Amino acid sequence: MLTNPTNVINSYVPAIRENYISTSIIQNKAQNKLDALKSSNTFINSILGSLNSTLFIVDSKMRLIGFNDNNHLIFTRAEHEVIGFLFGKSCGCANANKNNGICGTTPACKNCNIRGSIVNCIQTKESTRNIPIGHTLFREQNDVKRELMFSTKYISYQEEEMVLVIIDDITELERQKQEIIKSRNEILGSIEYAKRIQQAVLPRKTKLNSVLGDHFVLYKPLNIVSGDFYYAASIGDWRIAIVADCTGHGVPGAFMSLLSITYLKEIIEKDGIVRPDIILNELRNSIIKALRKQNNNLALLEMDKQILEDVVESLSDGLDISVCVRNNKNNELLFAGANSSLYLVRNNEMHEYKGNRMPVGYYLKMDKFSYQKILTQKDDVIYMSSDGYYDQFGGNNGKKLKNKRFKEILVEISSLEMKHQGEKLLEVYNSWKAKEPQIDDVCVIGIRTE
Repeated sequence: MLTNPTNVINSYVPAIRENYISTSIIQNKAQNKLDALKSSNTFINSILGSLNSTLFIVDSKMRLIGFNDNNHLIFTRAEHEVIGFLFGKSCGCANANKNNGICGTTPACKNCNIRGSIVNCIQTKESTRNIPIGHTLFREQNDVKRELMFSTKYISYQEEEMVLVIIDDITELERQKQEIIKSRNEILGSIEYAKRIQQAVLPRKTKLNSVLGDHFVLYKPLNIVSGDFYYAASIGDWRIAIVADCTGHGVPGAFMSLLSITYLKEIIEKDGIVRPDIILNELRNSIIKALRKQNNNLALLEMDKQILEDVVESLSDGLDISVCVRNNKNNELLFAGANSSLYLVRNNEMHEYKGNRMPVGYYLKMDKFSYQKILTQKDDVIYMSSDGYYDQFGGNNGKKLKNKRFKEILVEISSLEMKHQGEKLLEVYNSWKAKEPQIDDVCVIGIRTE
């Protein structure tokens, strides 16, 4: 005998009515709690106020009982569709959606940082702050991956334990961050390649040994690439050593250093010029021409003094440089400098030979560079340096080392073997700098005469 379909349906009516009533009671209780919370001015002002973040209140059973007006940033459901429901379903968690909204029962739930933090917050009353996570939300019949930042805070209201959950959608920020990281990596890759190019044009150790003899080189770039450089070459009986400090450091300084090395090779190795003052004059002409800074001095001199100084400052691309040319056969040393000095230590006494007070580059008064002739003795120690070493901040008072102390250090180490001098100079520098950041490229060369 066939069962009457109407009777079958009617037999389920009590269960359906009971389940509906139960659900309605839960939702009504949750709504009543939300209404009670909203009636508390203190609570509203401190929690449910006008926030940029999305704010949720979750009870100890993981049910959503309240949220602020920014909930649309995370989900688009109406209030009656989320209040009283488990947090995962309310927020549109894709994992909960696939399992009929049973938040906490899916394989992914055990690894859910938000759920874990809420449970831990209830158990320990300890808060979490600014935890980044990637979470998949169910939106318009599709799974959408979002980057979120959340915090949890334990609260108690009318003797009921709850957790305040604050969520920010940082998807766009994360996208921008990844673009920045990608661009940064590309730039760093280019700079690393520039470093290899710069290292390729610096003289190799074998050449330094051949040209300079007993020597050391302390070379410590501030960044990956450097605005300081050193150069060595032999022309007949002459041995040429150069230390230079180009305008700026990092990439701008490195480009200027490559430009300068290229011109020095043409002037010295191709044209065979060895007199240091002529080298500097030719280098200045080449750099000014390359940078298109051949301004008419007469026109500039008609300007107001302050305007003139501003123009000169804006055209300050160039370098400070020391050029030392030695002839080992007659112990003759020729020196020319641009805003730099040559230091000679003989019998523990310091002798400083100052160069011209102008850079190699455009300058207000571009006189011809001059040179000095020095007769060296056996075991004299010659030093050339950029200003990066003695301009470094450090010590107990965070002040500059200064040139005076630098010269004292050179005298103190002058009796050591050249290799150990370089090591000692670096040790003193690092000790002085301590936790202070390096502020400039460092380049020091020391040569012991034969």
